Amino acid sequence: MVSPAEQADALQGIALIETLAMTLTTSVFGAIFAYFSEVGRPFDVFFTNAVSFEFGFDMNEGDDLPSASPARRLWRSLLHSFYNSLDSRLDSIQQ
Repeated sequence: MVSPAEQADALQGIALIETLAMTLTTSVFGAIFAYFSEVGRPFDVFFTNAVSFEFGFDMNEGDDLPSASPARRLWRSLLHSFYNSLDSRLDSIQQ
């Protein structure tokens, strides 16, 4: 997608964005965990993680990826089964 001369810069940009996203995610979930700990419900952070996973999965569900290889189809079906089991577990916890 980029010329060979620009590949190093593109990879550095991707690494920078990845580092910023990782730092932001760690700080946000750290703050959420601290809040839930103060309230006396530290295990609710796992529910928050599940909700954020579901949101991210739903956002990526509509992506139009290049032709799906068998490995990609397998990975997608595994994610679907994980999502469905997680959804049913969350429903049973909430009831």
